[in-house]
Amino acid sequence: YGTYGNTKLQLAEVRAQEERSRQDSDGNRETYYVTIFEGILLIADFNKHFHGRTFIFPDKAEKLFGNFGRFLQKMGGRSKTGLIRMEDPEFEKAFAVYSTDEIEARYILSTAMMRRILNMRSRFGENIRVSFKDSCLMLAVPHRKPFLEPNRKVAATDASQVQEFLLSLSHFLDTIEELDLNTRIWTKQ
Repeated sequence: YGTYGNTKLQLAEVRAQEERSRQDSDGNRETYYVTIFEGILLIADFNKHFHGRTFIFPDKAEKLFGNFGRFLQKMGGRSKTGLIRMEDPEFEKAFAVYSTDEIEARYILSTAMMRRILNMRSRFGENIRVSFKDSCLMLAVPHRKPFLEPNRKVAATDASQVQEFLLSLSHFLDTIEELDLNTRIWTKQ
């Protein structure tokens, strides 16, 4: 937890799992866990006020099935959200956008913001997810290798290890700059 420029942020390595159970043919119940996300989560104060929820997911359906994929997205929309079709053709191909408020989603996802998110996708990979909720931006970057943890086989004070940690951290701090979150031109201080 901290502040970078004018932006409050939280950065964490996350492994989120869902508990499931199954019953075998003898009636024995077994509990197991399925990883639903593993990677880095960045939560940052957004520079615009909003009340709805907007979710941006990689657009696998449209990528695989074209217009039929778009139809499938509408049919399988997120609970209490609607699929929003964005004007930027490159963004529309890369992501599926769901929101509780279409007008607010378009306010948040300006042409410049969509371009910035596409740039982040180039840097972090095509499976990034972005959401806007409670006037915060959340960026989820899937990553299986420990990203912010030091190598325990090397001294924590080793210069190369410190350099690698700072480089990893700078990738996410650069995101604050890239998304222009430090600019406060509306009502946020």
